[in-house]
Amino acid sequence: MLTLTQLRLDLLARNLVKKNDRRGYPLLFLPSTSSAFELLVACTRHGHPVKAVGHRGLVESWFPSAAPWVHTPLSLWRQVRNLHSLPFIVAVFQDQLASIDDSYHSVDVDGLSYQVSPVEVMLLMRFRPDTHLGVAESRAKHGRPSMLILRPYTVDIPRSITATAMNSIMADIIRPLASYQKKDISDWYARNTFALKQGSNFYLLLSQRIQEIQGLIRTYRDRHIDPSAFAPWLCTLDAARIEIRNQLRS
Repeated sequence: MLTLTQLRLDLLARNLVKKNDRRGYPLLFLPSTSSAFELLVACTRHGHPVKAVGHRGLVESWFPSAAPWVHTPLSLWRQVRNLHSLPFIVAVFQDQLASIDDSYHSVDVDGLSYQVSPVEVMLLMRFRPDTHLGVAESRAKHGRPSMLILRPYTVDIPRSITATAMNSIMADIIRPLASYQKKDISDWYARNTFALKQGSNFYLLLSQRIQEIQGLIRTYRDRHIDPSAFAPWLCTLDAARIEIRNQLRS
């Protein structure tokens, strides 16, 4: 038997996919909360195929039944880039994505910078699907998980998007997540992960990854492997050190 919350999410899932929509399945920008994962479960109950963009390892520990749906941004993009419409519901969990990948962009939101994957903008530009922005509303005072609200997200995207327009879209998606840091969203699983996307935290993460790479290099040197093979890596590490110092001083 479904709870009242599950029944509400079941109704959302039922109305999410419009019949005969030539744009295919919808695109969802969701926070990593229990109600967001429950929504995806409800979608599958109605026979809708689901895939998510996020971090599978994290989801396995938070909400194991959703883990098989999770893909990296690049993996998901490769699956759909040559199609005319989305063949499944795509849920993007931007709060799970913290990386030092070159594809990530720095986006300013209310005076703070965040490292953001551009996968949402790529999907919007390619498919122009029916899109919803998920917002978590706290019910912690009543000892209950947050409530998920889906808001239609519409934006006019030119075929040749500018950097300003791209940053604006990514800021729209990040802004609700950033606000949760000051709210008591008891079931926001990605609170600590999302913090790694912000300002100096990101550069501390980058510094940690650099130390890991340096450790691997030392290990291989100890095994008498030609160190010249690592020259490109060492150049990158030197540049990264300079960037980290500059960012942490500012």
